[in-house]
Amino acid sequence: NQVQLSLIKKIKSDERFYKDLIKKLILQGMITLMEHRVNIKCLKRDVSLVASVADDACHEFQKLVKDQLGIEDYKIEAYVDTTNYLEIREINDYTSKSLEEFDDDVQAQTLIQKNEDTRKCFGGILISNQEGTVVCKNTLDVRTEQAFQDSLPDIRSTSVSYTHLTLPTIYSVQISVVAVSLKKK
Repeated sequence: NQVQLSLIKKIKSDERFYKDLIKKLILQGMITLMEHRVNIKCLKRDVSLVASVADDACHEFQKLVKDQLGIEDYKIEAYVDTTNYLEIREINDYTSKSLEEFDDDVQAQTLIQKNEDTRKCFGGILISNQEGTVVCKNTLDVRTEQAFQDSLPDIRSTSVSYTHLTLPTIYSVQISVVAVSLKKK
């Protein structure tokens, strides 16, 4: 939640940052798909921004294909969907809530159900092949979740005092405590 809030703040304060990020997300999607035609979905508020960087992403992709694969005339076209938009997902700041205040209702507000993760986001894009049968989810929700999952091995390998442990507010945690007596016989 804090990472998402920080990212939203950065996006709102630095349009050039978000524009560059969107271009990189499009480029990464193109590399993943390796298609000649891609369709891009985004939030309604981001349509003009996505459209403004789509051609640059196509040119960068063509240069990469030429430089890395030696293919001279790889053609790619990107179409920005201007009729079907992703739905905006508001990110609420729960950092000031105590654990007691963070009940099932609050948790339900923060989670995105798997059947909604291709529709709701707080930014980014979905990029697909022309038929829509292969989709690369490059929404900011998916990317921040992936970054969190990628960091778990580092988090687990670090010894942390329980008094300084801060858990992400979108996960429920169960802690079991077992009392053991260690008397020598």
